[in-house]
Amino acid sequence: MLDEPLLIRADGSPEIGTGHVMRCLALAQAWQAEGGSVSFIGEITGGLASRLKDEGITVQALESTPGKKNDALETARKAQAIGAPWVVVDGYHFDGSYQRWLREEGVRVLLLDDYGHADHYDADLVLNQNIDAEATLYDSRSEHTELLLGPRYALLRKEFWP
Repeated sequence: MLDEPLLIRADGSPEIGTGHVMRCLALAQAWQAEGGSVSFIGEITGGLASRLKDEGITVQALESTPGKKNDALETARKAQAIGAPWVVVDGYHFDGSYQRWLREEGVRVLLLDDYGHADHYDADLVLNQNIDAEATLYDSRSEHTELLLGPRYALLRKEFWP
């Protein structure tokens, strides 16, 4: 059983799409199934925010410009306020600097990634669930960064659980 809260930093709306938030919802549901609580912070609007709230997830709007240093600092402060030692980050605007800023604030970082988009990887964990995920996508990474690659790490929402 988990007794620690988890903070997820992702954005989703009809304008920018819902994929990152919905992928993170799968992780949130698994965390909750083990007894943990989950909060999202980001630009999450409309039906997507309602869906998260219906799942018992706290949703907080982001006050900072997404992907910038103030975003990372705001996210880290939120994690510290709720006692979350981990922040899950999912989005294409979270580069190596963003990951480093979070870690410098004392939180551990799990970055969900599709294709090796960042200039550098400084997260504690990088998860790429795609069948073609390979370590060469992440050659520019810190020594402490561990990789979770391939479909064995697939994130499935509870409506798809057996």
